[in-house]
Amino acid sequence: MRGTKELPDSEYCKYFYPHLTLKKKIHFDQAKAATLEMLTAPWIILSYNNPKIQNHKGFIIFYKRRGDSTEELLYLIDYLMYYQILDEGTDIQIKSLDPHPSSAAHFNKAIDQYIDEIHGTEETIKILTSIKYSQINQVQTKFSAIEIGMENV
Repeated sequence: MRGTKELPDSEYCKYFYPHLTLKKKIHFDQAKAATLEMLTAPWIILSYNNPKIQNHKGFIIFYKRRGDSTEELLYLIDYLMYYQILDEGTDIQIKSLDPHPSSAAHFNKAIDQYIDEIHGTEETIKILTSIKYSQINQVQTKFSAIEIGMENV
């Protein structure tokens, strides 16, 4: 995504850590690495600031589940609302590696259902309908012989 300029340089990116406990061990403004808790979660959220546009931020959610049902995606939308990730002027992209063939339709249905359940205002409707849901089309695996212990073979 950096190659196509969808993401800014790494210095403007960090992982999103919601405040889940009273005592935090992570400095949120400095956290660049993903924690074990994040890696085992159903999604990984990368936040970024666009240096070319003042006060412009975005989030990319790497969704690890398939999107088999509307309820599954409603949970994701509710999470994004609860932690105030969804905000006007914030770009939100959800990228799924191995989605169900109907996951995009399930996502659109989940948005409609969420809007109906909360009796969404025009602002909420605009924010929710601006979320981009897509499949990750290209995956490259790269191994380091040093990191996996094969440097002497």
